[in-house]
Amino acid sequence: MIVVKPVCEDDSKDIFTWRNDKVTREMFLTTDLVAWEEHELWFENTLKNDTRLLLMCIDTVINEKICVVRFDLDMNRALVSINLAPSMRGKGLAKRCLNDAIIFLKTHTPSIDILDAEIKSINRASIATFRGVGFSKVGEKSSLLHFQCKI
Repeated sequence: MIVVKPVCEDDSKDIFTWRNDKVTREMFLTTDLVAWEEHELWFENTLKNDTRLLLMCIDTVINEKICVVRFDLDMNRALVSINLAPSMRGKGLAKRCLNDAIIFLKTHTPSIDILDAEIKSINRASIATFRGVGFSKVGEKSSLLHFQCKI
């Protein structure tokens, strides 16, 4: 069973490790390694930020964290991104986690009705995941694809 919950302090190290994974960095818009101090500041600010919702998806059967989903809220819209734990890649969990995170968002922030995502064109796994939960490509700039979903 997958559970979605807001992140807490205990999640910081995992998110930091996943963010600095080589494959993850290749797919992120910013590919640089993140220093621990920089991450700590970002994480602390994120927890205080009313316009950002950071969710952790956990497999309760095996008691492992699967991924983190971020929503940057702006009026009735949210920019969404997902980062899977490297050990969870290829297991078919991303689509379910993203869908469950969207349900969590809609339940706790009903004013949001449009979701946006920016995905590198080389990131076929994310493209398939977002399409799988109802996102459609609405634009492209250079190698960055813009997807959108109405919820």
